Amino acid sequence: MQRTVLPPETVLPSVYAAAHLVGERSYRAVTERAVLRLIKFDRKSVPANGARGGASCRRVRTRTPPAINSISIRAVNSLSLVEEQEGIAMASKSATKDIITLRGSAAIVSEFFGYAANSILYNRGVYPEESFARVKKYGLPMLLTQDEGVKSFISNLTSQLSEWLEAGKLQRVVLVIMSKATGEVLERWNFRIETDNEAVEKGVSREKSDKEIMREIQAIMRQIASSITYLPCLDEPCVFDVLAYTDKDCAVPFTWIESDPKLIANPQMVKLHSFDTKIHKVDTLVSYKNDEWDEA
Repeated sequence: MQRTVLPPETVLPSVYAAAHLVGERSYRAVTERAVLRLIKFDRKSVPANGARGGASCRRVRTRTPPAINSISIRAVNSLSLVEEQEGIAMASKSATKDIITLRGSAAIVSEFFGYAANSILYNRGVYPEESFARVKKYGLPMLLTQDEGVKSFISNLTSQLSEWLEAGKLQRVVLVIMSKATGEVLERWNFRIETDNEAVEKGVSREKSDKEIMREIQAIMRQIASSITYLPCLDEPCVFDVLAYTDKDCAVPFTWIESDPKLIANPQMVKLHSFDTKIHKVDTLVSYKNDEWDEA
């Protein structure tokens, strides 16, 4: 992974705050540690640093496998009728798993954000190690928070993100880690999303192997897990925010509040792997405070 020092991130127009999507009790429990925020911007605007303001449409030629309406009964010496039926059913099931719909893609991406957020909070030490439980996901051992307030927060977050993804309105999600004492932004985990507009507008499906998508997500999760090797140590108590960048015409729940983008001046950045469902592509970048000793 290559480190590069880039110009300060550009403030996008029309900044709004994001929601606490939890109940009043949980709201008070989570407020000290996490705030969910929203940033809306025009799809046509392009920041000075070259980031895309809107989703790009990737047109992919696909062939939909023909539907199997009947079973051809013919004499096959090495295959009985029952075996042939089972073989066709398995082939049909396999083909169906490779078809990615808009709703299915939104579910994959929003679920990824939930696991990625948990992994970042664990590996960056925002919460104590003993507050996480080990599970298996994406063929990897993953850690999930057992704090009820944070669990509710992330659950409501992924639910809202899935809705925006399916509508083609979500452009970016940023998990921000800040100093609890000063509020200074120390890290920004940036997940930029490109959406296939044809899938949103016409409801077309795409084809991609589930295993290939999982391998791409695995690569990102491994990089998050190894972040201690390429990011500065967070040696003070921290809190986190979640920012969501959407189109200006996106319907926003009344619970969302106004926010600033919480940028880092003159950040150092590390680009991570990306994954693509053929409907949503997620590019990952982590930026962090460029301490004076890094410049020596």
